[in-house]
Amino acid sequence: MGQEHLLIQEIKHLPTGETFDLGFLIEFTLVESMDLSGPKFMAEFDDPEAWLRDDVGLKEGDELEVTIADIYARDGVDEKIKFTILTVPVTGSSVKVNAIATVIFALKTRAPKAIVFTQKSPDYIVGKLFPGIKRDVGNFPVVEDYHLLAGEYPSYMLRQMAIEQGAHLFLRRDTVCLYRLADIMAKSEPDFTYHYDNKTEQNQILRHTAPSSQHILEDKIIRRYSGWNMTKGWVSTGESTLCPLKSSSQSTLTMKNICKSPKPAIDFTSIGNGFLKAGVCLDLVWNTLRVDAPIDESLPERVVIFNVAHNYRANKYFSRLKGVTPLEKRIS
Repeated sequence: MGQEHLLIQEIKHLPTGETFDLGFLIEFTLVESMDLSGPKFMAEFDDPEAWLRDDVGLKEGDELEVTIADIYARDGVDEKIKFTILTVPVTGSSVKVNAIATVIFALKTRAPKAIVFTQKSPDYIVGKLFPGIKRDVGNFPVVEDYHLLAGEYPSYMLRQMAIEQGAHLFLRRDTVCLYRLADIMAKSEPDFTYHYDNKTEQNQILRHTAPSSQHILEDKIIRRYSGWNMTKGWVSTGESTLCPLKSSSQSTLTMKNICKSPKPAIDFTSIGNGFLKAGVCLDLVWNTLRVDAPIDESLPERVVIFNVAHNYRANKYFSRLKGVTPLEKRIS
């Protein structure tokens, strides 16, 4: 496989303008998540002559520009992402780079001064904290006030806002997105359809596992949230008295949103596809050899990608996906 077949087409060291020779690339993994933990970029280079370490001066805090393109396999992917290096461990003659998207890195840097968002929409708040970035934000009501204090991480406040809106805030390469999982699941058409045990299809599931986590999630998030409202008095979500009581917001809408959670539904590996990103909706077809039941209906028919890892090593490129569905509570 030539270099033009890789998802990663170019890696440029922005402080010096040097472009890395991809012939020395041993392995890379690009991880995208439906939260503010990524995108992350991890790569290992063979550096026997210490060119990266000595000549280029690769170090923590440096910025890389990574060009993503899938020219021959899936024409249409052509993007550039800037990453900030967190660590550069050296093992023998190899150098590893662990980096996070520069946009996300900025949100994980303590705020120099306080910012107050009084009765501002989520779209407005996202625009202020993601300046100059394209936005794809759903429709959300203005309910709570948010305050970013000096010395706090902006990502912490944004994560709180997303939870209280029952949504997910994430960076989809060059666009910041804020959407409810249920809204993505309700799309009329999926972004892709993947098939298991059908080699005539382009999008194939090579191997998979189905997690089992219902009880763990219910134990973690289901509470009878309550709070004091200045006009309505004591309010609560109306959950069963079997649920533990927890004090929260003055808004019942916010309290109900806090109870929403994604449920891990499937974990599968496929041939690399650069179009697979966090927040992408997939339909899944689980073929069987049974004449009376050609489709395995015990596995999910539709999921949303919560995590995807694009991995290249030894001339092989695979994508591993973790799909989720909205948690359906058994306790009412």
